[in-house]
Amino acid sequence: MEDLIAWAERLGLRSATQRDDDLVHLVDDGVSFSIALHHDMFPVEAAVQDQPRIVLGVFEDVEDARRFLTMELGALLRKRERMPRLAANDLPPGFVLEQAPTALWLSWFTGSAEFPQGERMRAVNFSRVERAPLDQIESSFLAPNGSPLYAAA
Repeated sequence: MEDLIAWAERLGLRSATQRDDDLVHLVDDGVSFSIALHHDMFPVEAAVQDQPRIVLGVFEDVEDARRFLTMELGALLRKRERMPRLAANDLPPGFVLEQAPTALWLSWFTGSAEFPQGERMRAVNFSRVERAPLDQIESSFLAPNGSPLYAAA
């Protein structure tokens, strides 16, 4: 998790202990993010100030949760730096996004993830980074055009 924590520190977030089931909990004065372990699944959660946490996505694999949180922190960085938002329109080959009764279900050959209703853009954006190393995700969010992961999106 050290590389994820270093990425978060670029945004002014710091590692903190919150709950026993947190694998990582990152905070600043206004927002917090965490990856937890619940029933062999890895939810990525966020909270604004003292509000309750909300689930942004639930992953089968901790590495996918790390990629997703790296992506979320990159989006926050772009917003703070007033850079254009990166958004993919379509899923890459091998990914399927289904509307389930209570959530969106993204699946691919080696895994799956669940996203809250109405979070199609997050799910599609995650499909762009699912196979990428964390440093490549960071590079894409630092690049003005999102290269290499979002340039063709």
